[in-house]
Amino acid sequence: MYTQSEFLVDFRARSDVFLSVLVTGLQNSFEFGARGGTAVHNAPRGGTSFHELGYHFMLRPDLPAGNYPWPLEISVRSA
Repeated sequence: MYTQSEFLVDFRARSDVFLSVLVTGLQNSFEFGARGGTAVHNAPRGGTSFHELGYHFMLRPDLPAGNYPWPLEISVRSA
């Protein structure tokens, strides 16, 4: 029998192109500002958990049109 284990998913901004971002695909939707944030996620201990995350960025209004590198660094760690 598996028990639940908490994991922290860290989102760190790599650029200043957005004001906020809404992340979906974890247990709950999670919104954070341009400084980034950390979401708590429960997963079965000893098991594997797959998640397809979605991102909705609120871009800075003064941002010129163009192509930009991915603005987030994402890491996972145990709580």
